[in-house]
Amino acid sequence: MNKFRDYLPKVDVLLEREEVKVFDYPKEIVKKAINLMLNEQRSSIRNGTFNEKDDLFSEENFEKNLKIFIKKITSSKISRVINATGTIIHTNLGRAPLSERIVDEIKPLICNYSDLEFELKEGKRGSRLKHLKADLFDAEDILVVNNNASACLLILNTISEGKEVIVSRGELVEIGGSFRVPEIMRASGAILKEVGTTNKTKVIDYEKAINNDTGLILKVHRSNFVLKGFTEEVPSLKLVELSKKYNIPFYFDIGSGAIYAVKNISKEEPIINEEISKGVDIVSFSGDKLLGGIQAGIIVGKKDLIEKMKKNPLYRALRSDKFTIYYLERLFYYLTLGLYEYSPALNMLLEPIDKIEKRGRKLLKILKNKIDRQFLKLTTDYSTPGGGSLPDVELKTWVLKINHPAMTEEDLAKKLLNTTPPVVVRRKENACLIDLRTVKDEEIPILGEILTSIFTLK
Repeated sequence: MNKFRDYLPKVDVLLEREEVKVFDYPKEIVKKAINLMLNEQRSSIRNGTFNEKDDLFSEENFEKNLKIFIKKITSSKISRVINATGTIIHTNLGRAPLSERIVDEIKPLICNYSDLEFELKEGKRGSRLKHLKADLFDAEDILVVNNNASACLLILNTISEGKEVIVSRGELVEIGGSFRVPEIMRASGAILKEVGTTNKTKVIDYEKAINNDTGLILKVHRSNFVLKGFTEEVPSLKLVELSKKYNIPFYFDIGSGAIYAVKNISKEEPIINEEISKGVDIVSFSGDKLLGGIQAGIIVGKKDLIEKMKKNPLYRALRSDKFTIYYLERLFYYLTLGLYEYSPALNMLLEPIDKIEKRGRKLLKILKNKIDRQFLKLTTDYSTPGGGSLPDVELKTWVLKINHPAMTEEDLAKKLLNTTPPVVVRRKENACLIDLRTVKDEEIPILGEILTSIFTLK
C-alpha cells in the first residue's frame, strides 16, 4: 500500500484544491464525497485493479469525479419515472401527478411564512379552513383531512359513535391496502348494521333496520369494481327521502370524487354536486383520484354536521398540512372556471384522441432512421383510469407497440425500468406498449433517446 500513498491524498489537502471551489455545496457534502472517492480508490488498490490513468484525484479526473460523487450523495433516492402504462391514476406511481403551475404559484406561500391560521385584519389567530371554499361542489361547508379513509373515520366517529350505521352488504367494500369499510367502522366506534344481500338491497331493507339506536344511513360507491347481473341497489335520492322521513343523517362515500366534467366519459359515476343537490347530508371523496389533485379526504355537505366534525378531537389528528390546503385552494379555483389543464389527471382523462395520436406520430418521427420500422407499430388500444376509479370505463388511446430483435418483451420491459428516467410500460401480445395518453409532450424526446440507445446496444 505504501507505494500507492500518493494516490490516497489527505482530505484537508483535497479540500484546498482549486477544483473544489467551483462547487456551490456545503463543505460537509464535499468532504463526504471526497471520503467516498478515497474509499473507492483504496478498495481498487487493495484488490489489485487500480490503474494510474484512472486515478480519481489526478488533474484530469478530479473535478469530473467529484461532481459524480456529489451527485450520488445529494440525489434523491426517489426516482421520477415516465408512466407509459396508460393508467392515469396509478397508485404505485404516485397517483395523480400535480400541476407544475399550481406548485409554482404556491411556492412563495410554502417557502415563506403565510397567513395559514392568522387573520390579517384583526391581527389574531384564525382558521386554516378559511382558505377553502365549497363553491366548486355547491355545498354549504367543506372540511379536509389526510385521505378518504380518514374522512370516513371522522364522519362515523362524529355522527354515530356508539350507534348503528345502516349499510348495504353489497357496499362493504375493500378500498385498497386491505382497508375495509367494516374495519374503519369498528375503529370509529360505530356499530355496523348490514342490510340486504350481496347482490340486492331494497329501500324496505333500510327502513326495517331503523330503530332508536340508528345513528346514520351510509351508502358507499363501489368505485373500484362493478356488480352486474341479477342486482339491485337503492339510489341515493331514495335514501335522502328515507333519512328525512326518520330524521337520520345520510352520508354518501363516493370515493373517487367526480365533478361534472367526468360525465363526458361516464354517465354512471356519481357527481359530487348532484348528490349535494339531492339533499345528501354529507359526501366524502379523495382529492387525488378523479379530481386530479393532492392526497386528501374531502368532506362536503351540511354546515351543522361539519361544524361538529371540526370540534371532534380526532380532527386535530387527521387534519391536512399547509401544502395540501394551499394546493387545493388553487385547484378548486381553476376547476370552478373549467380550466381542467390545472388538473393533469383530469386533463388526461378528457384529452381528445387526436392529440394523443399526435404525440405518437412525433415519437415515430424522432425514431425514423434510428430503429427499423418493422419493430415499431403505432396503433390504437385502450387506457384505464386506474386508482380504483371508473372500473367499467375504457378510454381509446394510441400506443407504440415495440418488439426488440434480441429481447423478449419481459427483458425489454426490465431494460426500460433501468433507464434514466425509468420507463414503466405495459406488456401485451408479446410486445411492450408505450401508451401515449399518460406520456407528457416534453417526455417524447426523452423516450426517443432512450429507445434509440436500447436498439443500438450491441
